[in-house]
Amino acid sequence: MKRFLLMVFLVTPLSGCGSSNPESVAEGISQSDFDEYNRLVQESQAQMEQSDAAQRAYDANPQKKTP
Repeated sequence: MKRFLLMVFLVTPLSGCGSSNPESVAEGISQSDFDEYNRLVQESQAQMEQSDAAQRAYDANPQKKTP
């Protein structure tokens, strides 16, 4: 296992990105694809906020669980 981890740490820096020039990942996508991505990001953030609110509510008044 130690040998495997050592190999991963040694090989990872060598692989790199393949190019030293900066590139845009959004290059060549349509506006509708970009809008859909932004919609999904907002939806995900809203779900995380709901989850955080539920956790805070639970932490404020934890319920005893019965086996």
